[in-house]
Amino acid sequence: MSGSVNHLLDAKTREALQRLIWRLRGRRAVSTATGSERSIFRGRGMEFDQVVKYAFGDDIRDVDWNVTAKLGDLYRKCFVEEREVVVFIVFHDDPALQFGSGLRSKREVAIELVCYALLLAATKRERVGLLHRSGSTEHRLQPTRDRRRILAEVVRLLESASPPLRQPCERCRHPTIVTGIPRGSLVLWFAEIPEGSPSPQWRAWSRHYDLRGLRIEDAWERGAPAGVSAPIFDPIADEIVRVKPDAAVRAAHEQWRAERERRWINWWPDSRRRNVMDVAADPLNQFIKMLKAGEKHR
Repeated sequence: MSGSVNHLLDAKTREALQRLIWRLRGRRAVSTATGSERSIFRGRGMEFDQVVKYAFGDDIRDVDWNVTAKLGDLYRKCFVEEREVVVFIVFHDDPALQFGSGLRSKREVAIELVCYALLLAATKRERVGLLHRSGSTEHRLQPTRDRRRILAEVVRLLESASPPLRQPCERCRHPTIVTGIPRGSLVLWFAEIPEGSPSPQWRAWSRHYDLRGLRIEDAWERGAPAGVSAPIFDPIADEIVRVKPDAAVRAAHEQWRAERERRWINWWPDSRRRNVMDVAADPLNQFIKMLKAGEKHR
């Protein structure tokens, strides 16, 4: 950001923004996520066009080995370039994200991931939009390539206050269809595991997009905490609890986790579209790995 804008930010926000930008600039995987393609959010075109002679520098993955065997020289397949893809981010800022058993809460990691997605799209000149639901409020950024608007959105997220714990976002717990997104868009859905079951309307709506669910997972959600003597604040129950690591607690935790996983699979039945981010791991590395896996699938 320019100096005229930079001095308007408080020191904490400015430091966080600079750290995100410098991490992206120094991350080699950003430039190699899709080889020579400009975009990092989509792979090569999938519609076959023709076969041409292989030239030095072409992607070896495109070689047509049947034609090569018949003609005795290397030939490769050409594909029609994909049309522009809009990246749209849905971020449900649920109070449950304020939990964290380590140095960072799930909400801090989620916001960092959303900021990375916005900044990556701005770097690659993609059209990117955002829907941020927090408590009873809703903020929306229509898809744009305007770097100033995208940076302003990143700053807004870094400075945003946590939603009140006593006012759960019902639209976060029961996701609703988001309108106004161009068909074929890549939709990144950052949220806790929804409650209930998806409606037929949701399933019909989701088929029009490359819809990917991303959830943040804490170590205590994978396994019941052991050896913890200090009291723990439960943001969902809004109370202080003490953990007794006995067999009954472990059994209850396994049952709770199994129910969560069942709902997770129910909302995101395609395993290639379910993404779990570890709160203790590097957010950018995990995000780039997800994009590469999506490209391989395509």
